[in-house]
Amino acid sequence: MANLLQQFVSALRPSHNGKVIKEFANRFDLVYFGHVDHRYDDHAVVRGVTASAHHNDRHFAVGTIKGRDVSALERTNVLHFPGKPATECSWMIIQIDLKDGLELPHIFIDAFHHNELFYANLFVNFANFQSAQSLFVGHDPLFNQHFKTYVPTDKFDEAAQLLSAEITTTLAHHFTKFDYEIEDDVVYVYCSNQRFTEKDLESMAQVGVWLAEKIEARAATIDTPQPA
Repeated sequence: MANLLQQFVSALRPSHNGKVIKEFANRFDLVYFGHVDHRYDDHAVVRGVTASAHHNDRHFAVGTIKGRDVSALERTNVLHFPGKPATECSWMIIQIDLKDGLELPHIFIDAFHHNELFYANLFVNFANFQSAQSLFVGHDPLFNQHFKTYVPTDKFDEAAQLLSAEITTTLAHHFTKFDYEIEDDVVYVYCSNQRFTEKDLESMAQVGVWLAEKIEARAATIDTPQPA
């Protein structure tokens, strides 16, 4: 039933977003595939905190931007939680691949764009997430004003080393329109609007590539705890 509802709602969505993503793909020489069924299609799955068994991906495009492997798509999902009405959510997602083998801590940087139902599902799916605001008290205060950061408790030290004051200050002053996720060797940039513009996608790609470069540079400085 959830899948049928999602497909029905998605069918009513204007083709505006598809046109914008196609134009973006053409501008950056990305290969556009359109609809992707993550259960059957032979493409690398874009995961992250918005992924589920029932999400619907459309307007999938892949390629390279400034030497980085990039995937772009529109994702919709109908969220459910006991005692609450179902809610449809939509995201534009750009995934930027990092160097293999970095094994970075899982970090979600949320700019307060989501509703209560999203957070209820988030903390069920990622029960080890904890608020990490205390890590950035010494940074530009705008970062904690504009973003809520979640990290597994046992990764706080690594996250504090990874997210430098330069990174948090730049995000807080220039890129509060988006949400961010770092996991293993991937960076995700999310835009939660129902309608996206080509400027949105260009900004997402810009900050995503920049963040990937900064994260890789910082990763080399992390003192990863050694097994006893």
